[in-house]
Amino acid sequence: MASWRFIYFNPSLIPRYNWDFSARDFFRSATASFSHRQAGTESGIPDIFCTEPILTTSGRASLVAILRALQLPHNAGVAVPLYCCPVVFEAIVFAGCRPVFVDVNIEDNCISAEDLRSKLHQVSAVVAVHMFGHPADMDAIRAVAGKIPVIEDCAHSLFSEYHGAATGSLGNAAFFSFRNGKYLSAGEGSVVVAPEAGLRERIAGIVGTFEQWSPASEVVHAAVSYAKSLGYQRPLYGVAGFRLGRAIDEKLSLSAKSGIDLRYISRGYLRLIERRLREFRTKIGKQRENSLALLNTIREDGIVLPREASNVKSNYYQFGIRLPGEPLRDELASFLLNRGIDAARYLDDVVEGARREYGYPGGCPVSEEISRTLLVLPNHYTLSASSIRHIADSVNSWTRTESGS
Repeated sequence: MASWRFIYFNPSLIPRYNWDFSARDFFRSATASFSHRQAGTESGIPDIFCTEPILTTSGRASLVAILRALQLPHNAGVAVPLYCCPVVFEAIVFAGCRPVFVDVNIEDNCISAEDLRSKLHQVSAVVAVHMFGHPADMDAIRAVAGKIPVIEDCAHSLFSEYHGAATGSLGNAAFFSFRNGKYLSAGEGSVVVAPEAGLRERIAGIVGTFEQWSPASEVVHAAVSYAKSLGYQRPLYGVAGFRLGRAIDEKLSLSAKSGIDLRYISRGYLRLIERRLREFRTKIGKQRENSLALLNTIREDGIVLPREASNVKSNYYQFGIRLPGEPLRDELASFLLNRGIDAARYLDDVVEGARREYGYPGGCPVSEEISRTLLVLPNHYTLSASSIRHIADSVNSWTRTESGS
């Protein structure tokens, strides 16, 4: 694949991720940026969270605010799954704590309560990531944690449910992320919720010290969001976006530190989030429909599909399949690319990055295996039924070729 930068050209290439930020979104955001309303205070966000939300510019800023509000000792250990976005590790360190890496379950890619139990003596707080939109086993995690606070990372799990309760309502605090590439894909923004009044007041006090966006910086950021979104749409993705993304990947590791920006949510992005949340369940329903079609069509011949547990409802933010080994995962990814489907080797460098940047000492074998063998297939709500069939048929065609049938 060393020559892809020079020869790959496919206007019909299906993008790996969905960046749904339109020209209309840009103009709405830009117009709201010059309003007199102060972002980060009272909002018109629909009543879908367990408490009045606190608003920041990003999930990492929200996590920093929560950790500081918990008033943990300096350099306190914070349990975090090794298999998750490395910006979570970065935020933990930025807040004056240190990550304690915990393994994940092979079934749902979420933090393992059993491994958490073995490392609990090192821990003052727990971050439970609802990976790919599949809720973590919060009953087991809370039982192990006892009085240790549990923070829900709901960046992937908007409107997912655990025993009928919405994610974000199951821990001591929670945060959601709405930045480009996440489910809402509204530029940049995050919501923090905390049911206990004292903790919520401390978080709000910390967020109250965050910097405001200037109107000009809001408009520039929205313009960049729109430009990037265009690069993730067909036909531009297969013409230029794919090659540009791979060139950036060669220079920037997903595990590299990216910086923590402690700011309120912008006025423009807040307007978009308020508007989108009111109608977004329909789009999640479409993405679930696409995901269930993949589940019902792809042959499980050596492939492990992401089926939800009986007690949860996943929003299927991402559709991660697991292959028997790294060579087969990479072979399938190349096969799909030749068929016009860009699949993602999600977090394949997280182990080395955690070891290099955060002193990961080992001890998370399941996470290490998943990082080598998991492949994310496109399933986003913008894809047509024919595109979903093409993805499923292509995977099945590769499976038949591998099995010789």
